[in-house]
Amino acid sequence: MKPQKSACLKCQKDQHSEKLLELHELAVEQGRYCSEHGKKEKLYPITIWTAGRGIARVCRTEFQPPHDVELVPIYMSCAECGLYLGDIEEEHADVLGQMCLKCFGKQTGQTTYWYNPNPVAKEDANC
Repeated sequence: MKPQKSACLKCQKDQHSEKLLELHELAVEQGRYCSEHGKKEKLYPITIWTAGRGIARVCRTEFQPPHDVELVPIYMSCAECGLYLGDIEEEHADVLGQMCLKCFGKQTGQTTYWYNPNPVAKEDANC
C-alpha cells in the first residue's frame, strides 16, 4: 500500500492499494447517481452507529426545510450474490475480488465456517 494524495471518499482512509482505491471510487460514482431524480447528487460523509465512517448521497425531498434532505448511504455489493458487503469485506475487496466472505469461501473451495459469524444460523438461499 502506498499513501494517497487525499483520503478515500468511500471510507475516509488514506492508504489503499490501487485496485481497492479504484473499487471504492467506482462504488462512490455508482452510488452517487439518484435514479429517482435522474442526476448525480452531492456526497456527505457520515458515521453509521458503530460501523464506522462512510459516505452518503444527499437527495432533496419535497418536504419543508430542515426535513427536505435524505441521506442515502453508499454501500458496495458482492460481485457474486449481490448482497451488500460488510466493513471487513469492503476493506479487503481487492483481495476478495469484491465478494462477500461466504461467496469467497465457496469460490475458493473452503469448506470450513471461518467466515460465518453465526454457524447456528440457517444457510441463506441468496448467497
